[in-house]
Amino acid sequence: MNLNLIGILEDGSPPVLGQQPLDPRTTIRWTRGENVTINLTVKNTAGQEVSLAQPGPPPADQTSLLLTVKKRPQDSKVFDKTGTLGVFTITPADTKNMEPGRYVFDIWLTKGGKRDPVVPLSTLLLEPSSAPVP
Repeated sequence: MNLNLIGILEDGSPPVLGQQPLDPRTTIRWTRGENVTINLTVKNTAGQEVSLAQPGPPPADQTSLLLTVKKRPQDSKVFDKTGTLGVFTITPADTKNMEPGRYVFDIWLTKGGKRDPVVPLSTLLLEPSSAPVP
């Protein structure tokens, strides 16, 4: 399954006049044990796409994305994934021990030494599977 998400980097750029601001909060769902690819596009408040490419070889400022899943906001993480160029890969092993139900997730961008939320706390619905999870 492929999911496409939009994240917003609050960088202080002026929003486009007359354009409805984008809301990065979203509900996503998939079936427990399913292979999932999350494709994240990050935009600034003006609606321009933010480059997620690395600026150069280390030790240049690294760009990274981190997706974290929890049962409830105050709980410890169930799992997390680092995204490469805005792509996160969720495998059956990631959800094998999770009970179907409601979870929360967020995605943070680290770029140029700054760490910012690009998808604030949102809902993940994990559906039950009729087949055994490998």
